[in-house]
Amino acid sequence: MLIAVNAIGILLIAFVVYWFWLGRRSHSVAANIDEAITITVDGGVYIPAEIHGTVNQAMTLRFYRIDESPCAQSVIFADLGISQDLPLKQSQDLKITCDKAGVFEFTCPMGMYRGKLIISAD
Repeated sequence: MLIAVNAIGILLIAFVVYWFWLGRRSHSVAANIDEAITITVDGGVYIPAEIHGTVNQAMTLRFYRIDESPCAQSVIFADLGISQDLPLKQSQDLKITCDKAGVFEFTCPMGMYRGKLIISAD
């Protein structure tokens, strides 16, 4: 009996790790000056999870939250000092211009939803 309980526990842990960190391939998109990039917040992920841009390029990230989870209520760009509330089933625009190259992670408050803003020098 104890072996079965431990096996079920290990399987549940593996499922959680797979669901939040390994299970979904990240989609990426390049920023365009003329268009907002729509990022859907649903099912524990940001879609697309990778945004590419260049230094000093003005970008509009349009978050659309479908997920009712309390963790999805906001997005945080910790390295850029930006936090934005995301209303349920409404678009929320966030304008960003990065003055340096790098990879800037964006997450939910608990860090379970994850995405990357990848800024190149040219």
